Amino acid sequence: MALAAVLRNESFRSWGALAALQAIVAAALLHGFIFGPKYFAFVDVGADTYFQFVPTLMHMASPSSWQSAWSFKVGLGGVAPVSVGPFSLLAIAGGAEHVLDLRIWVYLAKIFAGGAAFYGFALATGARREIAVITALAYSFCGYVAVDGQWDGHATEFVAYAVLLWALARHARRPTVWLIPFSIAFAAYSGIFLFSVCVFLFYALVAESLATGRPAQTVKRWLRSVAPQCIVGLLLAAPVVAPSVYQLLDSPRVTGAQAAFADRLRELLTLNDDPTILIELAGLFHKNLLGAGNQHFGWMNYLEGPGFYVGIFALLVIPQLWRGARADRRVLAASAAALAAFIALPAIRYLAFGFGLDYFRVNNLWISLLLLTLAMRALGVMAESGAGLRLLAGTGAGLALLVVHIRSELFPPPSMPHTIALAAFGTAALILLALLALRRLQWRHFAVLAMGLVAAEACVLNYASFNGKRQAVTRETPGYADPTLDVLAFLKARDPGFHRIEKTYNSVSFCDALAQGYMGVKSYWFQAAGVVGFYTDLDLIPRRSRIKNFTNWLPGFGERFALYSLTGVKYLVARQPVAWPGLRRIHEVGGLFVFENELALPLGVVYEQQFPRERLAQMPLEAKDITLLNAVVLERLRGEAPQVFDPGRVMGRGPDWLEENYFAPARRLQRRGLAIEKFSDGHITGRIDSDVPGVLVFSIPFARGWSVSVDGVEQPVFSANLGFLATEVTRGPHRVELRYALPGLIPGLLGGLAGLLALAALWMRGRRARNAAPASAAP
Repeated sequence: MALAAVLRNESFRSWGALAALQAIVAAALLHGFIFGPKYFAFVDVGADTYFQFVPTLMHMASPSSWQSAWSFKVGLGGVAPVSVGPFSLLAIAGGAEHVLDLRIWVYLAKIFAGGAAFYGFALATGARREIAVITALAYSFCGYVAVDGQWDGHATEFVAYAVLLWALARHARRPTVWLIPFSIAFAAYSGIFLFSVCVFLFYALVAESLATGRPAQTVKRWLRSVAPQCIVGLLLAAPVVAPSVYQLLDSPRVTGAQAAFADRLRELLTLNDDPTILIELAGLFHKNLLGAGNQHFGWMNYLEGPGFYVGIFALLVIPQLWRGARADRRVLAASAAALAAFIALPAIRYLAFGFGLDYFRVNNLWISLLLLTLAMRALGVMAESGAGLRLLAGTGAGLALLVVHIRSELFPPPSMPHTIALAAFGTAALILLALLALRRLQWRHFAVLAMGLVAAEACVLNYASFNGKRQAVTRETPGYADPTLDVLAFLKARDPGFHRIEKTYNSVSFCDALAQGYMGVKSYWFQAAGVVGFYTDLDLIPRRSRIKNFTNWLPGFGERFALYSLTGVKYLVARQPVAWPGLRRIHEVGGLFVFENELALPLGVVYEQQFPRERLAQMPLEAKDITLLNAVVLERLRGEAPQVFDPGRVMGRGPDWLEENYFAPARRLQRRGLAIEKFSDGHITGRIDSDVPGVLVFSIPFARGWSVSVDGVEQPVFSANLGFLATEVTRGPHRVELRYALPGLIPGLLGGLAGLLALAALWMRGRRARNAAPASAAP
């Protein structure tokens, strides 16, 4: 009986209709990924999915990866890429070997969840069920999820912001104490930048104030009810937010030569140039108007460029709000002004990233949400009053002229097939709306036809995003399961101790180590300042670049053989033989040559001589590399009478130069090296026996969270050798212990506990208020 009641429930049936339409459109767009040979990952533009997210998920799928927040599989070492959001957990549920298989199902889950959340938001605002289905379907396949959503994080944003809107709207009509905190916590645990969430909440407050026409009362309600729940949500998210703040502060994006904050501030009052404005306007009609994948032209690239597509049907409907009440006209005018300001002023999109980046990214989603919310409200006006023919004709003509203007001003000209498809669906939508305006079509029939039109448009205009000359990953695509795995198995059997391995090639990307489970050098991740300093000072990456976030890419060392020894690369794997000093070929398998580096330094070594960092910057590259094996490079020399290295030794070239400046110092450091007794990513113990007092330097990037104890006594640590962890030691044998504790984790856990207590307190207060209400109402 209960099941029958649920099935008869109109809300459930409407949601079922939405789910059925989502399934039909998804099957039409993604059948090659669902049923065919393709994995939902691409190796053309936006290849981060395959190059970064897939290996990250493969790394997470290993239980050992959860033992420490630090991982030596992130280049030379870094905070491990771990997300505990529900979609990430779903993605690794089948183990590392099935990460690629599950990608399409995780993406589909996000489409269904995001559409369902928008459907709930629409109902919570008072929209009719059929309107909720139409707009939720348009949201489910808007340009943001179809294009930007090919990056995992953006598809999660597509869900999280819809959930947050639903929570805010439902709380306004029927207050709860858990939904808003849940939505904030869900966003944080899914890896979404909470600063952007705060900006979005501010926009939502402004929007509600305009919609109600009572800004003072709205602000008062938010301060009294919404804001405390947002704070509770932030506290619940503290276990992930607090550590992420520490990571952000230790990033070159925030401090140092690579920081972009000052650049964004200088551009605060500038206007977008004409091509950018044209490309933004083109984004209203889908990014595919300017070509899909690598064929896309415009601002930056296919995934990064502006794109606000929600369907031509929605764009035609929105101006009908003008026929509504005064509040509708006020909302329409304010929204048009806000959209115009966003298109003209880059500073508005900078705000979403704290003026640190100039991307469009999540701003694309916010504009899409605005447009669909306006369309939802306009459909409500049309359900009551019908459609206005003159307004409809003017809207159609205006959109047509805009497309013609874009085609005439941009070169190369936008896609003709896409333009024709826009014209076809625009014409169909105009006919459908005209029939409603002329009362030749009843509302209920109009709503059904509108659902079909939105579904058909989503299928056609999004098709190229997944299938139009896109380079999807298949079983034939060179992947992580290459002969490298045989080499790794050989080395593991031969040498079970700690060692770094580096490849002169990429199986797929700089993140191979995450997927294949070895400790290397290359990495592509959100790097910390310590390791970036090492790379920039050695000219392995530039100090400044026109490429955004260029510090994410940390390459190998090329032919600079001394750096491999310095960082403890004991084994080198190459596709061609190499003849570098100290290398000895030990194995060959699957076309790969394996070399043992006899000069590889242990994880920690004791230096006797010192050298100032500012003088190193003036030396040639080879001299820099060799100096790092002869002396510890420091910001300031340590001790009362430090032994300063004479750089003249490495600047000349004699017959015994290599032996004196490379072989001999490397062997000397090996003798003073750390003999590891116990190793894990976050806890290392071992012994040293140094014949001199000096500086003990570890080939671990300097980062907050690392502590070093010598003979049971914790020592002060500092940065040495351009960004590595170091401490001072005396002469003689010592027991050394290193531990890593994620900065901010303990305060974060305490904050999470406080959030749970605050949530319980809010629930108890609400319960008392509900129990007291009948008594107070009694005569």
